[in-house]
Amino acid sequence: MITRYLLVGVLFFSVLPVAADEPAQTNNLLVEAARLMEEAATKSGMDQVAALQAVFEKLHSIVENHPSSNAAVRLVTGQEIGFLAIWKVEHNMVRALLAAGDIEAALGIAKGMSKLTQNAEGHLHRDMAFAYIAEAQSKLGDSQGARETANLIERDLYRNLIVMRLSLSQ
Repeated sequence: MITRYLLVGVLFFSVLPVAADEPAQTNNLLVEAARLMEEAATKSGMDQVAALQAVFEKLHSIVENHPSSNAAVRLVTGQEIGFLAIWKVEHNMVRALLAAGDIEAALGIAKGMSKLTQNAEGHLHRDMAFAYIAEAQSKLGDSQGARETANLIERDLYRNLIVMRLSLSQ
């Protein structure tokens, strides 16, 4: 019986340092993500995409590995932590990919946007990403692809506006 209590006590106290380190680990990931985000702002093309992907991985790590942390809750609900938000990173990745000329990768990112975040702002940025992609497709002469992408926009008013802009640009 005493052995059982000792075992429970040892297990309990061995878990405490891990729990106490969780905020520090989360903060370290946030600091690294912020540093990478600032670095991404100084880059262009695929170098910027790579830096933004690294930011996304840091934020995703917080959500996956520290789901009960305040930072994870804020990220999942679409709130910004300083200037960091998952939807912002995804939005910037789409823009960087379009600037680098990789429409297919931008479309892939846009289709996956807001799967981690569940708020209106994330969905608005997803719609904006589809609009940017549709306009890029239109500029390259892919009218059908542009219309298909525009139809992915959830908000009727915004979708109709983009479809009208696309038809006027042809």
